[in-house]
Amino acid sequence: MRLGIDASNVRSGGGIIHLQKILEQAEPEAHLISRVIVWGGDAPLDNLPDKPWLELRKISNLNQQIPQRIFWQQTKLGKLATESCDLLFVTGGIYLGGFRPYVSMFQNMQIFESKERSREGFSREWVRLCLLKYAQSKTFRDASGLICLS
Repeated sequence: MRLGIDASNVRSGGGIIHLQKILEQAEPEAHLISRVIVWGGDAPLDNLPDKPWLELRKISNLNQQIPQRIFWQQTKLGKLATESCDLLFVTGGIYLGGFRPYVSMFQNMQIFESKERSREGFSREWVRLCLLKYAQSKTFRDASGLICLS
């Protein structure tokens, strides 16, 4: 099996470290995974380990702001995944593209807590959290699997 990893939404800090640690400890052969392909920008890929089974594909659009990253994910990732992998792991929690099967990861409970969203008042942040809730809910419903972190 070939595993693809969407790191289009991983930009700095904890997201990079989390992906780095997963890949450092990974033993793909033990799970019948022959190849792992990671699509991402410079920041995450420059921090990932060098492994014989790991292929890092830098995408220059993923060094840009969120609209360009979302556009790339929605228009290019599905085709790349179809050509290159059997399963897609979406680390950022949002995937609205057409490739199946995929697995997503759940990390941010705040967007699902109406009390927490309400603390923001009607503001730009409140709208952002509501949009995230919608997008992540759809992602999780459509996913073949969900990894929940506490």
